[in-house]
Amino acid sequence: MRRFCRVTTRVALILLVGQAFLLSRPVLQGSPPAAAASAVDVSKIPSIQAMREWLDDLYAESVLAKGKHRFTLEHQERIVKNAGGAISKILELEKRANLSSRKVSDSFRAAFEKTEEILQFIIQSNEEVIEKLQEEKLVKVEDTQGVLDSPEWQMPHRVISLSRYWMSWSRYYRSFLYPEGNPEADSLLREAIGGFSLTLFDIEDQTIVAKSLFGRALCFKERKKYERAAADFDSITKHVRHNDPLYMWSLYEQALIAYRLGKYEAALAHLD
Repeated sequence: MRRFCRVTTRVALILLVGQAFLLSRPVLQGSPPAAAASAVDVSKIPSIQAMREWLDDLYAESVLAKGKHRFTLEHQERIVKNAGGAISKILELEKRANLSSRKVSDSFRAAFEKTEEILQFIIQSNEEVIEKLQEEKLVKVEDTQGVLDSPEWQMPHRVISLSRYWMSWSRYYRSFLYPEGNPEADSLLREAIGGFSLTLFDIEDQTIVAKSLFGRALCFKERKKYERAAADFDSITKHVRHNDPLYMWSLYEQALIAYRLGKYEAALAHLD
């Protein structure tokens, strides 16, 4: 029952942090061939086994496109969007899965791990682009700020930030597939905290900033760093509109933290 409740809550959270972002992305030009993995509707993947096979295909597509020098930023953004959709779908599939089975839970962990591998490949590819720009342009031009402000420089950084954002969510959710107190779970949470923290500083999209702050707070809470989690939740309530779902979720989480710390009056105040 406890695991079911945690999974159900996690599904609600991923819909909160991901759905608006996924639906708000612009339609990209130059769609891949119908046979390409990135053209698949990830929401219709029927099982975790099919998900793992599709993720393998998506990774292979990425490697092939890069090898043929066709790994455009539009293509990469499409793949990052698919990775975000995959995280949502994996959580949906978890609801119907027997996660007490080691074999089943291993399958879900493997799916998250492959998603992270794809995102890491995107990050590494764009870091190589940025390094090349530094060598070829940044050190040779007088208008350094012009280079830094150019789409050629900004877009790879944006793709890296979005990849890091989704990778952090994947690690957060993957941590729940380990027994409570498992060192691997704690390591994943610490990595997710680092990823969310970098996203806060590296991207200007305030919606993603708020959701990264929310994700980091959840990781702090799972690691029982309650004061740090409460500080992040408090920051969210001060910077988002009161009708934003993140505002209400943050108040709810603050109430839970206050209760766990024995601050019962504060918990009631948040609930009120």
